[in-house]
Amino acid sequence: MVPIGTGFRVVNGATPKSGEAGLWDGDIPWITPADLGKSANAEILFGARSITRQGLNSCGTQIVPTGSVVLSIRAPVGHTAVAAQPMCFNQGCRGLVPSQKVLTKFGYWAILSAKPQLQSEAQGTTFQELGRDKLRAIKIPVPDLATQRGIADFLERETTRIDLLIEKKQRLVALLGEQRASAISSAVTLGLDDDAKLVTTSSQYLPQVPATWRVWRLKHLAEIRGGLTLGRKISDDVKTTPTPYMRVANVQAGWLDLSNIAEIPVTELERKRCLLKHGDVLMNEGGDNDKLGRGAVWKSEIDSCVHQNHVFAVRPNDTRYCDWISLATNARYARDFFYLHSNQSTNLASISKTNLSGFPVAVPPIDEMTATLNDLLGRVGKLERISEKTNTSIDRLKEYRSALITAAVTGQIDVTTHARSGATDRRLEAIQEEMGA
Repeated sequence: MVPIGTGFRVVNGATPKSGEAGLWDGDIPWITPADLGKSANAEILFGARSITRQGLNSCGTQIVPTGSVVLSIRAPVGHTAVAAQPMCFNQGCRGLVPSQKVLTKFGYWAILSAKPQLQSEAQGTTFQELGRDKLRAIKIPVPDLATQRGIADFLERETTRIDLLIEKKQRLVALLGEQRASAISSAVTLGLDDDAKLVTTSSQYLPQVPATWRVWRLKHLAEIRGGLTLGRKISDDVKTTPTPYMRVANVQAGWLDLSNIAEIPVTELERKRCLLKHGDVLMNEGGDNDKLGRGAVWKSEIDSCVHQNHVFAVRPNDTRYCDWISLATNARYARDFFYLHSNQSTNLASISKTNLSGFPVAVPPIDEMTATLNDLLGRVGKLERISEKTNTSIDRLKEYRSALITAAVTGQIDVTTHARSGATDRRLEAIQEEMGA
């Protein structure tokens, strides 16, 4: 067991001044934790930005040679890749240049296997960061070079098999998502009757709808309610009660993630103003194009729950319309509307209450809407159940991949006999059977 600071030379990163054009867009790759997170391969060739030689000399970043391990030490801790060419990085990364006792390809797997410990050693209030001294002190296994080579070759071969299976399942999830979006879009814009007479509307997003339908703006179908600002000041003499609240992180594209519900001190007046009501459609004010605006129906899963100011609560005038409105916000035409009516000047797009109020919804007669919802929710539910099982299978595969890396690096398994024994095949088959694949 060798400290990382002994097996590697640890190199710091830095960022040139952002406002000086002469420091940027040069020929030196410059890596950030986000670049490492987006990299799907063990190697990284370049990041989203590059710097000039002047930019390099203007700050404390250093170039590391090809074969160095680049590690994110904050936001988040643990993204890892091997430099495929000489490069530098920002202060959110460290470069680990292997010594003669550590093979690059083994060093990558050893650092990857130490990710849980790297994360546990991180500290900070605003965000977690792994300090240089703590990074250098963390120990990793370093066997002889021949053993390192054997372990690295084994892991490259075995993880490639697992990664291909994960990729196949991820393609299936994407396909299911496309089928879901197609089913929703067709149902909430044209209905179930293929022979229905269509009429032209004045909406560029809903140019044609069935003759018996009517296009309404969202503000005519529901009240759009704002939520609570987290950093607001409350007088010491005002009584507050810890209350669960829905955050942006809880509102996903068409569903609610209730696995991690936070609490916030709330006054009685605030509770009355922002208390969620059964049938409210929760919509995120901001996010990427896959999340912005997409609604999910609140079914009173938690008692006395309020919502954050970045989450709109759309309260239908008639609760029978809640599922219809939610599905309409997940239709393909809604993507175009939210994108074109959002503020794109920041990293995450956001839509104002005023612009959201103009969102068009095609509404059929109530009996037809009920029949369409019953059919659509049945089909969408089936696709979502298949997708959920597939995602669970992906999680199991990723867990097995991590466990296999740790077992190989630490010598818990003999890599020379493990593959020949068919252990990996049996584990992959067991995961498939467990998920009913």
